Formats: sequence, structure tokens, C-alpha cells
Amino acid sequence: MYFKFKPILCLLMVIVFLFSITACAKDGKNTEESSLNEITKVNTTEKTKEVKEVKKFSITMPADWYRAGWQALEEHLESKKEELGVSIEIEKISDKQVLAVRFASNQMPDFACYFGASTAITDLNGKATIESIDGEWTKNYDLDTLKSSLYSIDGKIVGLPMDGTNLAGVLYNKKVFADLGLKTPKNWDEFLDVCEKIKAAGKIPVYYSGRDAWTLQIPTIIGFHREVKKRSLNDIMDDINTNKLKWSDLELYKDSIAKFLYLKDAGFINTDFLSNTYDEAQTAIAQGDAAMYIQASWVLDEINKKFPDKINDIGGFALPFDGNDYVVGWMPGPLMMTTGCKDKERGREFVNYLGSVEAQQVFFDAQPAIPTIKGININLYQASKDLYSIFTTEGRGGPIFQHFTKYNYGDYAPMHQDVLIGGCTVEEMMNKMDEEFVKNAIADGNSDFK
Repeated sequence: MYFKFKPILCLLMVIVFLFSITACAKDGKNTEESSLNEITKVNTTEKTKEVKEVKKFSITMPADWYRAGWQALEEHLESKKEELGVSIEIEKISDKQVLAVRFASNQMPDFACYFGASTAITDLNGKATIESIDGEWTKNYDLDTLKSSLYSIDGKIVGLPMDGTNLAGVLYNKKVFADLGLKTPKNWDEFLDVCEKIKAAGKIPVYYSGRDAWTLQIPTIIGFHREVKKRSLNDIMDDINTNKLKWSDLELYKDSIAKFLYLKDAGFINTDFLSNTYDEAQTAIAQGDAAMYIQASWVLDEINKKFPDKINDIGGFALPFDGNDYVVGWMPGPLMMTTGCKDKERGREFVNYLGSVEAQQVFFDAQPAIPTIKGININLYQASKDLYSIFTTEGRGGPIFQHFTKYNYGDYAPMHQDVLIGGCTVEEMMNKMDEEFVKNAIADGNSDFK
């Protein structure tokens, strides 16, 4: 019996074994599929967490602030919008009054780039319309700088510096100077002598772009800082802000405005200065039709964009008045969050990213300048290097006086047009500055002004 059933038993055992293998394989497959499903669920969940709802923020800024840095940053933010959960829409305005009207009518953007926190107080009712944005980003910056009136209101940080420090002096075409055998002048007499030789060679010595009135103020802003050789800028501005000193009391400043007018009267500027533009000035200095342009280093970005083969032909030196003269610096204007921002928590997260080394490096790679943030690698244009060398020399560089003014002193740029066309004298211009300053101080309730 045993031997008779042995083949059958063996066959049954083989069948059971094969069935077991099949069942195990099936169970293994089910287990594998189950595991894959779980992994897929986890990955899907993780991806869901990574992809944030994209919040669009509106940013309004002066049109001439939207240059290579902001353009690069805008593209960068667009490429990272899913990761950051943020996109931006930039509006560029040509008249700052547009923003003032919108703030007054409670039609504010989420963010505004403006000329400083103290200016925002006067122009935009900043104490009531600008939000604090203190956060993680501030660790990358000098706290004393952020606590200045340019970036703070009543001790609260409200502004993120967006750009580099721009330095102002005389930008000159090195080829023109070399062809005429000229050296950079060190004082006013040497400067006039250089102008005479350039004019005799049939070129424009100094270019005034008067149609864009804001460009005319650069020489006199530089000239104001001749006063700093007599006493500190802080002391001067403290006295002006407390009514112990008037603009019209500053004799060297007054003389600087007179010298600005003299260049026109002596025929050392372009004849069509009132119709010539900032854009035309860039062409003139790059092509060598004009030898000098008194301007800040922000113009170098524009020249490089239009004339990349000419940018290294441009150098810089201090506007010479008395010898060992000043190069002044514009601290970067702030980006500020308004009370109109619809999602302030996300807005502060956005500011934290904008103030990061990663985001700022994108900006400065596209638009070389002297950064306020720490940890940025930069490659300055030659003219910027020239001016920076002077700026960092003890006693020859510092911030512009406007960063320290407590009140508005009138529409400064158009005043220069009036002086040039004879609409007012230098003395009348300075008296008007005094009147406007006092009026705004009284309106603010400052008891020092009566």
C-alpha cells in the first residue's frame, strides 16, 4: 500500500508546494504594492506640503528704481514662486505724488519702495500707514543703520534696504581726458581750466540733463558737504532740525549752488540743457561727446546695459571745490510694508526672504553696488571703485545730508531749474527752503519752530 500510493503522495506534495509558492508570490506582490502605495501617499503628502498657495503681492516704486537688480530679482522670484508661495506684481510710477494720493485715499499697495522712512512720515502719513517688518532678516544688517530715520519710525524697523549705497561725484570719459592730455582736477580752479580745454576741443565739458530735474540736484548735494569740513554732519543737521540754524546760513552750501549756476553762465554745459535728458546724458558720456557728468553711480548700470563696450572707459573723481573734497553716498531706499497689505504674516515672511543673502546676491550680481547687507560678493564698475576709494578715505566720504533732515524743505530738484533759467536767485532758493522747512515743522507740532 505504501509503495502503491507513494507516487500519488509525491505528486500531491509537489502540487501543494507549487500552490504555496504562487500564494507567497501573490502575497509578496500585494505586500509590495501596499508598500508602494504607502510610499506614494507619503511622497504625495510631502509634495503637497512643499507646494504653497501662491500669494501675489503688489509693489509700487519709482520707475527709475526698476533697474537690472529688480529685474533679476523679479525673474528669480517668479522661478521660485511655488517654493516660496509668493509672486510679485511691480508697478513703476514716474511721479511720487501718485503714491501720496493713493495713500491719502487708502488705496495702498502691499509694499512701497520710497525715499526713506522719515520722508514717508511727511509724504505718506507713514506713522499711520507703514508697518513694522522687524524679523530674521535683520541679522544680516548693521542694526544702527536699520535704526536710522531712513529705515525706522519711532524706533521700529519699517524699511528693508533694497539696493546698494550709490556714490556721487564726477563721472568722466577717460579716453577724452587721455586724448586731450588732461589730469583729473583737484580744486575748483583746476576744474575750470579742464573745462576750458575740453570746450576748446569742441566737446561738452559738463553735461546737465535738465529735463529730468532730479539730476540737477546732484552737484549741490555734493557741495553741501563742504560744510562738514567745519563741523560734523550730525551737529549741522541737529541744529537745522531744532531751528538753531537755517539753510540760508550755510555759506559754503550757498557758494556751491552759485558754482552750479556759474558752469552754465560760463558756457561749460550743453546749450539745450533744459530739454536734454538723463538718457541722453548716458549716451553723451559713453560716446565721448561730453567729457564729464556729475552724477551718482546708479547711472553706471544704465550705461553698461546700453554701451557694455564703453563702461570701462568711465572713471570717477570727487567734484573739486576746495581740495580733498567729499564723495557722498546715497543709502539705498527702503521697501516698506503698508497697512494695506492683506496678509501681513505672509508679507513678513516675504521680507525675510528678500532680506536674505540668497535673494540679495541675485540683486547685486545683476546690479553691482556697495551692499548694506553682509556676506555679498560684488564686482564694482571701475568708476565705482574710483569713487569708493575716495569715499573710504578718512574725512572724504559720508552719507548725504537728506538722510538726516527731519522735515521736507520744498521741491528741491525743480528749484535748480528755476535758478538756471533765472526764475529765482540762489538766495531766494535758499530762503524758500527755509520757509518750507519751518512750515512742515510747525505742521508737525514741533515747539522749536514758531
